[in-house]
Amino acid sequence: MYEDLRIFYKDGKTKDYEFRKNALISLRDKIIEKRDLINIALYKDLGKSEFESEMSEIAFSLMEINYLIKNLKKFMKKKKVRTSIINFHSKSYTFFEPHGLVLIISPWNYPFNLSIVPLAASIAAGNVSVLKTSSSSPNTSKIIKEIVEEIFEEDFVKIEVGASGVNEKVMSEKYDFIFFTGGEETGRKVYKKAAEDLTEIALELGGKSPCIVDSDIDFEIAAQRIVWGKFLNCGQTCVSVDYILVKEDSYEQLILEINKAIVKFYGENPIDCKNYGKIINEKEYNRLVNILIKEKVDIEGSRESLKIAPHILKANWDSPSMKEEIFGPILPIIKYKNIDRVIEVLNSKKTPLALYIFSKDKNFIKKVSENVKYGGGCVNDTITHLSNSNLPFGGSGESGFGRYHGKSSFETFSRQKSILDKSYFPEILLRYPSKSNNVSIIKKIMK
Repeated sequence: MYEDLRIFYKDGKTKDYEFRKNALISLRDKIIEKRDLINIALYKDLGKSEFESEMSEIAFSLMEINYLIKNLKKFMKKKKVRTSIINFHSKSYTFFEPHGLVLIISPWNYPFNLSIVPLAASIAAGNVSVLKTSSSSPNTSKIIKEIVEEIFEEDFVKIEVGASGVNEKVMSEKYDFIFFTGGEETGRKVYKKAAEDLTEIALELGGKSPCIVDSDIDFEIAAQRIVWGKFLNCGQTCVSVDYILVKEDSYEQLILEINKAIVKFYGENPIDCKNYGKIINEKEYNRLVNILIKEKVDIEGSRESLKIAPHILKANWDSPSMKEEIFGPILPIIKYKNIDRVIEVLNSKKTPLALYIFSKDKNFIKKVSENVKYGGGCVNDTITHLSNSNLPFGGSGESGFGRYHGKSSFETFSRQKSILDKSYFPEILLRYPSKSNNVSIIKKIMK
C-alpha cells in the first residue's frame, strides 16, 4: 500500500545529511508561516487560547525542530568506542541508521505538538513516514496535512486523516517502526499488531499521575503551579496532575490556595474565560460528567460549549474519581499521614507517566523520587520537564515505553549499529583450534 514510500527510501535520499536538514528547515519555516492558521484550528478543536496554543503546541514544536537542526550532524557521526584487548589491532565504532518506513499515530489532546515533534524526529533520523492524525481534532489534522503536502512529496511523508476505514487501512501495513501516542486500550491493540509483525515500537500512554505535597512548602506558589499544570488544556494532558496527595495537616490550606489560584487564572466563572479551553467532544464531556455524578457534586458545565469548570474534590482512595484516569478538569485531593504508606500504595497501582513532588526536604524528595515507579516528573513544579530537550520523555509499564525529545528522539527513530573493524596484521593464532593447549594462555590474559 505504501510501496511508493519504500521505493523513495531505497533510493537513499533520506540518508543524506543535507536532505534531512533541509527537510527540517522547510518544516520549521512552513509552521512559522502558518502559525495563525494553526492557532485558529486549535481553538476550533479544543478551545485553546492563542497563548496556550503558542506555548504548548507551536513553540514547543519549533523548539524541538531547532534542536534537531542544530545537533543533527553531531548525532549522525560515527562514534568511536574502546576496543578490548582480545581484539588487538582493531577499531570499534557505532552509528545510527534509519528504521525505514515509520508509522506515527498522534492523539487529539495536543494534536499539533504530538504530530509534528515525532514527525520531525523521524525526518531527522532519515526515515520515510506515515502520519495518522486524529479524527477527533479535524481542524488541526487539516492544517497539518496542508503544511506537509506543501513542502514534502507523498512518497516521503504521507498524511492519513479520518476515522472510518482509515485506521484499518493504516494498520493493515507492515512497518519498520511504530510510534504511538494515546490511551492504554488503543495502545495495547497497536502493540499487539506490532508484535505480530515483529515491529519495533514506542508507546507513549498516560495514567493517573500523582502530585505529592509535603507540609514545609510555599503553598501559594505550589498551588499556582499545580493549577496551571492540571487545568492546562482543560486537564486533557497525558502528564497532567491526576490527583493530589497532601499531608493531612496541610490539607485545608492547600485547597484554599488552589481555589484562590483558579480564580486568579480563570476568574470567578472559568467557563466564560477566554484562556480556559473546552472538552474535545460530547463523548468525553459525558464521561467526565458521569464521574462528577458518581461523586455527588454539583456540576458546573455547559453541554452546548463542551466546557466543564475546574472541580476540586475532597476524595479518598475509594472515590469514583480514583477509578480511572480523569483526563479532564476534575482534581481529587487525598490527605495522608505517612509517606511510607503512600509509597507502598502507589507501587501497588499501575505505573503513571509522571510524578510531581512539592517539598523543601531533600530526604523526602529523595525517598519519594527513588522509591516510586513512574515515567518522569518534576520537583516543585508540574509538566515543565517536557520543555527540556535534554530530558528524555517517556513512560514505564502501563504508561508506555520508549523515549523521545531532543537526542532521544533521534535515537528512538533510528537503529544503532555496532562495528568492529579489524586489521589483517597481525594474525592472532591463539583463537584457532590447535594441537597445543592454549587454555593457560587465555587464562593469563583474561585474569
